[in-house]
Amino acid sequence: MEESAVELAYIRRLLATSDYDVDARDARGRTCLQRAVEWPDSTLVQVMIAHGADVNAIDMEGRRSLHHAAYWSQAGAIEGSFDARPEIMRHLLAAGAVLEAIDGYGDTALSLANDNGRSDAIARLLNEREDINAKDEWGHTLLDRAAWLGSPAAVMALLSVRANPNVSGRHDNRPLHFAAELMNHPEGERAIRALVQAGAKLDVQNSYG
Repeated sequence: MEESAVELAYIRRLLATSDYDVDARDARGRTCLQRAVEWPDSTLVQVMIAHGADVNAIDMEGRRSLHHAAYWSQAGAIEGSFDARPEIMRHLLAAGAVLEAIDGYGDTALSLANDNGRSDAIARLLNEREDINAKDEWGHTLLDRAAWLGSPAAVMALLSVRANPNVSGRHDNRPLHFAAELMNHPEGERAIRALVQAGAKLDVQNSYG
């Protein structure tokens, strides 16, 4: 039997014992499920959910498992981790993870993925969201934020699901107003072309003129 299978069998037995707290926390307030999400280990996540792990448990930063899955969606320590996070998100959402939950910094899982250019996570989470052009409490759309933060990957992921490049954000800014930020990235020119091809208006002024 492979080492990973032995470890998983041990964890299953441990979770089955009546005195084991499946939602036990570490010094940072993170549950075992949140740590499994960060690793990431999709099989372990499924096992823990099956044993009643709280998918909406909140750590000391106000983040839930879905926040961690979105933030770390394209980084990881084990083989296959680049592909594991969208699957993990699917399991978390099916188990009742709250899509629009806000962490201690005012971010949802989707805004975290968006701000960090996690295109795979954006695609997964957008499938669950009704309005991709909705604005946050500061008046920004996801596409505004992606452009403002200079993330071509996020811009193109949002455009691929028909985010509107002409919805005005805070101070009447549109994504093209942040072209300079995008051009700081090697893929910036491609993202700007994608915005124009999606119908972004070139002559619209913001509130500063």
